[in-house]
Amino acid sequence: MDDAFLERVKKVEDRIRLLNLFDGSRPDTKLLVLFGMPSLANWFPDATARSDYDINKSLKSEEKVMALWKAGIPCALLSTTLIDSGKLMLNKEGKPTINGHTFDAVVFIGPEYSKPSTLAFLKNYVDRGGKLLLDGEATRGFDGNPIGSDYDAIASHSLSGETTPVAVSKLGLTQDWPREGCRLEDGSVMLADRSTIETDEPHEFSFTIGKHQYKALASGVLAFKESPDGKPLKLVAARLVSLSRDGESLYAPKTPADTAIEWTASGIRSLTLESTQTTSSTIP
Repeated sequence: MDDAFLERVKKVEDRIRLLNLFDGSRPDTKLLVLFGMPSLANWFPDATARSDYDINKSLKSEEKVMALWKAGIPCALLSTTLIDSGKLMLNKEGKPTINGHTFDAVVFIGPEYSKPSTLAFLKNYVDRGGKLLLDGEATRGFDGNPIGSDYDAIASHSLSGETTPVAVSKLGLTQDWPREGCRLEDGSVMLADRSTIETDEPHEFSFTIGKHQYKALASGVLAFKESPDGKPLKLVAARLVSLSRDGESLYAPKTPADTAIEWTASGIRSLTLESTQTTSSTIP
């Protein structure tokens, strides 16, 4: 590899590493995409579906999820093994929950050969009004016998078809994410601009949190958090030039710099990463 290429890689890595200072929560995704592990592991009897790794390549779960993300439909991709292990459960409202994160709708890719635990989970889900899209046929259960009436009951309360943005839109989800990034569970945002992530050129990030409209000039990456009562709490940005809210300036370093800022009761605590000097000031 030539030095120029390695320098480009280092630039991107340094920008992404800045976000470690933000320590954000998880992305606030409302859509869960499940793939059937038994279906992925069994290509039989369709030999054309057998991949070089001896798994079922016809599911195309990753490709379908990438198409959703590119269409502006954020989602999480999980295996049905998490149902079997008891990590993915239904909460008291009947919604899928894992590690404290709750989903509003489910897509199930590859239901063939599903385990009884998976079928029981999905039947309970749709019986309680859950939104489900089934992608793929299911004629046999995990033991190889006909899949039975439970699956028919699930299918009768679900949408069916290939996982596409159009099909998923019929689940009726609404997702308020900024155009250039994602919204996290705590309401904060994490943004990226590919065109300036390798340069020091400023890019105008624009985003809304609660009732406030924010604008920032920075290069490549930016993350921002607001308190529940609408006060700024934390900002991390590469080559930050300025930050404003509702047209009024909130912060501007003396010169563009990779910066982490925390708003505290005593004022602003800012860390300029090039010099690693910490300075405090008071919001006017």
